[in-house]
Amino acid sequence: MSLRQVRDFSFSPDTGQLDVIKYDRFGQPSIPSSVVSVFSVPVGDVLRLSFSSVTLSAQHRPIKESDGILDRATEALLSLPVWLQVYHENTLTSTT
Repeated sequence: MSLRQVRDFSFSPDTGQLDVIKYDRFGQPSIPSSVVSVFSVPVGDVLRLSFSSVTLSAQHRPIKESDGILDRATEALLSLPVWLQVYHENTLTSTT
């Protein structure tokens, strides 16, 4: 699994090593976390790190730190009600 865009990271106060990577859709910390959903992952789950991507283990379970309004709106638009899906399917089949 590859992350989206890295937004922020934090270090362990005890060891000084990289501890947690935070990511979101855009990777811009200037966009409030109330707008975009922010996820985090412990550095121990990282398999490979390159300039443009971070690859995680297959068992990776992201920790959702915030639920952004932009992502909620996108999910709402993508999940059409059943009656609208049936109408859309009937419209497509009747025109062909």
